[in-house]
Amino acid sequence: MFPYLVCEFAKETLGNLVKECFGSNFPDIVKKDQVNYIFNYLGDLDAESILLEADYVDKDYLEDYSNYYVKCFNGYGPRCARLHFFDKKIDHSVIDKVIDSNCEDKVRLLQESYLGFIVVKPLPKTFIGKTCLKQYPAFKEEENIRCILSKPYEVNLFGVRLSIDSVAFQEQDRVLSACATTAIWSSLHALSWSNVRDIPSCGDITANAINHVAGSSNRFPNNGLTNKQILRALDVEGLRHHRVDVHNLSIDVFMRSIRYHLDSGLPIILGAEIYSIGDELKHIGGHAVSVLGYNRSENRRSLYIHDDRVGPFARAAIQPLSDFGEIKDHKGRDWCLVLQRKDDEGNWVEPHQIIMPESIIVPSHKKNRIPEFYIRNTCDCILSTFDAFKKALENKGKSASQEFDYSIKIEQISDIKERVMQRSVVNKRQVLLSSLARFQWVASFTADGKAAFDILFDATDIPQGDAVSAFIKYDDKAFSFIRSILLRHKDHSELENSFNGKNFCNSLLLSLAPASEDYNAFLDEMYGELRAPKYINKEEAQLYNSEEFDVKKYYGSTQSSLENAFDISVGDKLIWAISHEGALLIGQEVEGELGHPSITGMKPARISGELCKESAGWVINAKSGRYSSNYQNANTLLENALVRFQEIFPKSSECIKHKPYHPKPH
Repeated sequence: MFPYLVCEFAKETLGNLVKECFGSNFPDIVKKDQVNYIFNYLGDLDAESILLEADYVDKDYLEDYSNYYVKCFNGYGPRCARLHFFDKKIDHSVIDKVIDSNCEDKVRLLQESYLGFIVVKPLPKTFIGKTCLKQYPAFKEEENIRCILSKPYEVNLFGVRLSIDSVAFQEQDRVLSACATTAIWSSLHALSWSNVRDIPSCGDITANAINHVAGSSNRFPNNGLTNKQILRALDVEGLRHHRVDVHNLSIDVFMRSIRYHLDSGLPIILGAEIYSIGDELKHIGGHAVSVLGYNRSENRRSLYIHDDRVGPFARAAIQPLSDFGEIKDHKGRDWCLVLQRKDDEGNWVEPHQIIMPESIIVPSHKKNRIPEFYIRNTCDCILSTFDAFKKALENKGKSASQEFDYSIKIEQISDIKERVMQRSVVNKRQVLLSSLARFQWVASFTADGKAAFDILFDATDIPQGDAVSAFIKYDDKAFSFIRSILLRHKDHSELENSFNGKNFCNSLLLSLAPASEDYNAFLDEMYGELRAPKYINKEEAQLYNSEEFDVKKYYGSTQSSLENAFDISVGDKLIWAISHEGALLIGQEVEGELGHPSITGMKPARISGELCKESAGWVINAKSGRYSSNYQNANTLLENALVRFQEIFPKSSECIKHKPYHPKPH
């Protein structure tokens, strides 16, 4: 059998190539709606060549074959074919040069012109298997209003490494899988952390869904999966899932929910009802698709979906029902989704069906316990409070000078801190040094279109928990403005009731309240943050273990003077340090052997230095290469330490001075 065939890109050659592989009795593939869609899609990408890989083993089909098709009387066979597409002229001579001599120019030609592939299964009707096609270049444009999920797929064609950024698509085979199964399968592929080799086949997904639900028979369905079965299939994959009923949502709220999940890199399984368009809507049946992208521009609001009835990245426009004759409202909703298709000439075809979304199911990381709408409701509480403040000002003949808006996405804390490190952030140090959960919902607020602040919500918390974990301030004035407004409205019962209590308003108010006084924070401000000793001598470690070194520790005022406490001669000196708990430590230094770590017990400490006896009294400095050299405000901390000395030794307060010291950087 021939290993491959190469032809120009055309409908006729597309069908003939597959028939050459599977025989003349194989259906004419170009008659399928999905093939027509894919052909037009590739035409928009300027496809010029097709390569048929005649003998290909597809993991997904092989698993389904071994579980089901192998037992069929009509032997369908375990092998598939694979069609590859290129936007440059490719012929047999190009492939021969690649195989025979590894011609670098021809290899580069294949790699740079690659548009993706379609697996053709040896099944009589539902033969479109795993399909990965290059996304439209326009998908990468206007990233502020458009988002399309994708991941890299590695392809090996006769030893040549090819790659494509896409999300896998396939049609349901109506035996081992239903539309919901393929929607789950594509959504699993869209998860950024999923390994494509670990994703189960559609047959396995269906089996997982139906074999663990009470009342299910142990057989493959032809009529689709219920929401409960979809959730069970995601459970088996170890994923957290969030389900939201959307049939009562407005267009704006629906699009915001879609946007926030996709911006987080999370695909959406959309459950819907299909209706035909006429004088009145006629129900056709239920359906499920995988939502992988959106366009939120006002005049082109739409979703990009993998619909097994149509093809990959199909555009579903959001339109008012009034666009379709006399229909103004359907079950309380005045909007719908409309699939948009092109004919062979590239013209948009008039729709004959509409999609009425009913629910969304979002597969997510197993640690993401908080649904998106809790965060959205909390942010809406903030804007509602701000609107009430503006209205009160307007009643007094005044107006607020700023307008606030927000967006939401879930991120890992490592990515958040990396962004904070690179940007100008008011409380950068506080954020970077905070210990926070791995996954955070990030609500990013803008003031007049400019970044104002982010609110971080612990996505691993529970809905009843205190989820607000941090604030990132880009504009301290805008943050303080919103904070002051919120703290004036401490009673949020009315707002919370409007969202059925499904928010974190109370947690937000607690986090915004003035921080209670903290002794460690006081010590950090007065005597510096804790520093570990830069190094420790062997002698210091031995002396610490022997517990023979005499160190005096002072917590408060003493009636003794320095002269009585330390009997040393003029010109001699002692060493001192402020301990981690704020105590004043004083001891002797042995030149070259024992230094400040010997009086701190080798523990972290604060500002440290020397206590010198002079003829006129006592002088302290901040001369400690182990502890004091890294403080930018060492002399300010030294002044505070002087007050500490004077408080502890009031009888010597008049004769204790300080000497500013500027250590050399190490």
